[in-house]
Amino acid sequence: MMRDVAYNNAYWGLNLVEPRDFFGEVIPRTSIKAQRLLTVIEQELPREQLIRSARELFRRVWTIDQPIDKLENLREVAKNVNLTDPERMISMIELPEIKQMLKDRTTEALNNGCFGAPWIVFKRTGEPDRVFFGSDRLHFISELLGQPFPGPMQDIKIV
Repeated sequence: MMRDVAYNNAYWGLNLVEPRDFFGEVIPRTSIKAQRLLTVIEQELPREQLIRSARELFRRVWTIDQPIDKLENLREVAKNVNLTDPERMISMIELPEIKQMLKDRTTEALNNGCFGAPWIVFKRTGEPDRVFFGSDRLHFISELLGQPFPGPMQDIKIV
């Protein structure tokens, strides 16, 4: 997997870093609180705040090698993205309805065959759902949408 990080950095012009001791330290930490916070934000705030918060959580793990599993980590994220009413948002992660919503979504993903992230379910009225695993499937999704794939290597031809 860590080789894929390097490949993606080169392909997309990213600056992702391999978290220290990924399998020994990062994987055992739970992201459940962060996932619940995103669920709360989705329910309570404009979509832009959800996007900024998700990107900041991703950045913490994959760019600056910082944890996201503790409440103080979530407070730092909230501060960095200027989250509206951060203490209320963070306190809501313990609400039974938020926990149930995340559990239901997780169950739905597993029932769709999900085994990792990113897991994308493509839905179009009148057609069966199509599922994709991995960011290396984005060109398939672009084709289904009838849109060109904006990858940086379009001009390269394999002979």
